[in-house]
Amino acid sequence: SEPPRTSPDPTQWMKSDELPREPPTFHGLRNATMVRLVYDTGIRLGEIPTIERMSTELQKGLLVVYGKGRKERWVPFGKKTTAALWKYIKARDRISEARALFVTHGGRDLAYGGVNVAFRRMGLKPHTGMPPWIVPSPKVRIWT
Repeated sequence: SEPPRTSPDPTQWMKSDELPREPPTFHGLRNATMVRLVYDTGIRLGEIPTIERMSTELQKGLLVVYGKGRKERWVPFGKKTTAALWKYIKARDRISEARALFVTHGGRDLAYGGVNVAFRRMGLKPHTGMPPWIVPSPKVRIWT
C-alpha cells in the first residue's frame, strides 16, 4: 500500500527582522518587546499581564508566566529577547513600581484588553498575536 499523502507545510514563520517596528516611544518599546516575547516563547497573549517584574531571570533567559488556572511555569527565551527586555525594563523602571512587568505609560498594570489593542495597532490579530497572512488550519488550535 502507498504511504499517506502529506500536504506541503503551509506554516510561514516570521523572521526576526520582520517583527513589527514601533516608534521610539515608551509604548513602542513596550509593544515591540511584547511581540518579541510572544514570538520567542509561544506564550499566550492572556499570559502577558500575569508576568511580574520580579519574576524574570534575565541572566538565565527565564521568566515565570501564569497560565490557565493560575498554573505557574518557567519559560525560556533567547538573547535578542533578553536584550529587548533589558532595554524595556530600564525605561519601565523609570516610570513605575508596579508588580506587573508590562505597564501603561501612566505606570499602571497593563490589562489583557490593553495587550490586544497593542497587537491590533501593530497589524497583528488580536487574541492570537499572529500576522494576518497566517491562517491556521481548522484542525490547528491557536493558543488563546
